[in-house]
Amino acid sequence: MRFSITSIIVCGLLLAMFSQSLQAFSAKEIQGKWQAVSMTMSGKSLDTDIYELEMLIENQKMKLTYIQDDFAESRTSKLELDDSSDPWSFVLKPSSSEKKSSWIYGILKIKGKKLHIATSQPGEGRAPEDFKSTAQNKADYMVFERFKD
Repeated sequence: MRFSITSIIVCGLLLAMFSQSLQAFSAKEIQGKWQAVSMTMSGKSLDTDIYELEMLIENQKMKLTYIQDDFAESRTSKLELDDSSDPWSFVLKPSSSEKKSSWIYGILKIKGKKLHIATSQPGEGRAPEDFKSTAQNKADYMVFERFKD
């Protein structure tokens, strides 16, 4: 069977277009406002009624807002997502600092209607290996649901 150079180029272009549309769809899946339903930090479970955590993902940015009583604190970071891996991996680069030591590496997956995120501590240099938070791995593990207006 013979293939012409033209048919190889066309197949390559179609494959590139198809993979780009898949990546765009995947990134769109996590866009929007999310509410934490469970949080474990360094192996300790936090009560989401006391420590509310909201997350907004849009335009390659992640904004986390911690709310406790009448106090709220927000942090915005640039979100670099690699949705070609399984689970997806990402790097958060805080807007307030360009230093690599402040970057946070993580993994995420969507399971049903929930978004699962595990992150390392700033400066760790690598993402957690799985979706677990222990005192030994010092990872944070959070589960989010879409925000209900």
